[in-house]
Amino acid sequence: MNEVFLKLPKNTVKELFDRLKEESLKRGMVMYDEKGEPRIVNVRVRPWLITKEQKGFFHMVCLNMKDALQRVANIYYNEPKARQILTLTSREDEWFFEIYSNGNQAQQTVFDRIDANAIFSSSDWKDSFAFIETNSVGVGGVYYIPAAANIVEDIVLPVIRNHVHKVEFVMQDDIRELLFETITEHAQKIERLRANVVLIEDQRCLDGTDEYAFVANYLKGKGLAAFATDPRELTLRKGEVHFRDTPIDIIYRDCSIDELHEMEDQGAKIDVLKEAFKKNQVVSSIAGEFDHKSTLEIFTDEEYGKYFTPAQRRLFKKHVVWTRLIWDRRTKGPDGKKVELSKFIRKHKDDLVIKPNRMYGGEGVVLGRFAKAAEWRKAIEDAFKEGCLHVVQEYAEIKEEKFPVLNEDGRVTIEKNYEVSGFASSDSGIAFLGRCSIEPVVNISRKGGLIPVIMVE
Repeated sequence: MNEVFLKLPKNTVKELFDRLKEESLKRGMVMYDEKGEPRIVNVRVRPWLITKEQKGFFHMVCLNMKDALQRVANIYYNEPKARQILTLTSREDEWFFEIYSNGNQAQQTVFDRIDANAIFSSSDWKDSFAFIETNSVGVGGVYYIPAAANIVEDIVLPVIRNHVHKVEFVMQDDIRELLFETITEHAQKIERLRANVVLIEDQRCLDGTDEYAFVANYLKGKGLAAFATDPRELTLRKGEVHFRDTPIDIIYRDCSIDELHEMEDQGAKIDVLKEAFKKNQVVSSIAGEFDHKSTLEIFTDEEYGKYFTPAQRRLFKKHVVWTRLIWDRRTKGPDGKKVELSKFIRKHKDDLVIKPNRMYGGEGVVLGRFAKAAEWRKAIEDAFKEGCLHVVQEYAEIKEEKFPVLNEDGRVTIEKNYEVSGFASSDSGIAFLGRCSIEPVVNISRKGGLIPVIMVE
């Protein structure tokens, strides 16, 4: 499809890219830096094309992963040894046991995005991907994914259709619809049929995205009373959560419990959130708290296999990267044999990645094969010195694809980008997210780009 853009007249190309940028700004495709200054999210002009077969396959796989994530809270509750891997602070741990032990937690609901290195244009797409991270608190892209697809549908697809025939392009499942489904189904499970919903995030934080206001408007359009606000704005009246004068049934959260404790340390009253968790009114539920990278150690250590189905164990073995939380210990390596972890990491630099366990945005990630020897040694020393704050993962190749870009003289050139895929699923559908960057650590917050996704039939 890149050839389509290379053959376009210069004036047509410039108009296309100008409109793409203009519509991105108009439709709120914006991120903010630490000073609150906006920048437009770079939407790639050439979309990923996903087939019906690929959609069906990844939907099945991701529902299996979602179910596995929802089981992790039970593992933490029942397995003291697992608490060394799923590292909660003492305050988080206290909250967890107070919430999870109260008898209201049978219906754990996780709204998640699972990231992988999948690429959909290769013939071995079904076998060559690996899941590398899970996200179940503050899932990014709930507004950006459909907004990018809609921009491409309005501006780019008419051009593509003039050159690509005998192919029908259709929109992928809307992730906002999947969230709506998740919220309303959870409301039914806990017998809150009214389903008034509030979306909470730390609104005093200047950097990041501004998606929640757009998502709240979408949910309003679906008939829900929906609000986007700061968790400090919620109150408790006669045991019921309120936002201003509206009683709230479901809280969709961008905040981890640890972040709530930080707010408490600054003087905020967060007891209202604890009560909401106790009544299981929060999505993601307490199980969502375990979106640590070390959760993948639970998946890739056979010791915990009894908690998962045979299909999940097969999935982990084939498609989840070997992961270990870093501290001074012996553990099983990728081949199942016991290794001294520090020696193993030093010896296998080009095959491994070191990441902060609970940070996001690509911060602190060191890819062994791209790092200088001194940088790798320092990453190892820091990780072992800090203890249990980093993971080591088997390197999953971050693949490259070519995308058309506009150069300074207004002509299309082809640029190679590394790319990462993400998947958000519900029972009824799946949404694909594509991100790309000229750097191998791919993240939109690191000035990466967003790849729109279109289905082909």
